[in-house]
Amino acid sequence: MAAQNGGAGFVPLAGDAIAGINHAINYQMIQGVKEKKSKASQFRHARDNAVAALGKVLKFQGANVDSNTLIGNFVAAMPLTDDMEEAKFVNEFITFGLLKSPETFIGANNERLEHIVTILGAISAKKQSNEITLERLAVFIANISNGPIGAQFQGLCQKLDEEKKSRLAELYSSINDEVRQRVEASLAQ
Repeated sequence: MAAQNGGAGFVPLAGDAIAGINHAINYQMIQGVKEKKSKASQFRHARDNAVAALGKVLKFQGANVDSNTLIGNFVAAMPLTDDMEEAKFVNEFITFGLLKSPETFIGANNERLEHIVTILGAISAKKQSNEITLERLAVFIANISNGPIGAQFQGLCQKLDEEKKSRLAELYSSINDEVRQRVEASLAQ
């Protein structure tokens, strides 16, 4: 909330806020929690909330923080697994970022590409993403598949389980001019 609504007032708090968020993301589940299904679910929800908070810092305060480092941390913490409300926000944000500045999210040397493919496989589920996110994902898949690292991307997609491969292939096949126009309009907002 502070990153989203705090404007310039967030800047002096950014370092402490980011340190707290990173601590929450990296906090390890203890054995006693792992053994109790409801406690483990609460733990994963809390972690998902921390990842979403990092996404909000990047989206709303990106110019005021070390975005390059934080994007690497954000991508490494994805995908969200339990909090589907927050998942829809972060999945929309990551697909926006992948289309606007793919090298920022994938890495200058494509070092995060394999993990990005894993994320795409997860967020391609309808429970994880809204319609515009899925359309953005489809455009990104088409763009990267037909670009210079298309063969590498396709090879990594082949490592996914059949359900995820099928969902990504379905998205890829949904590309047409109308979808591209809607996505382009959504990126301009």
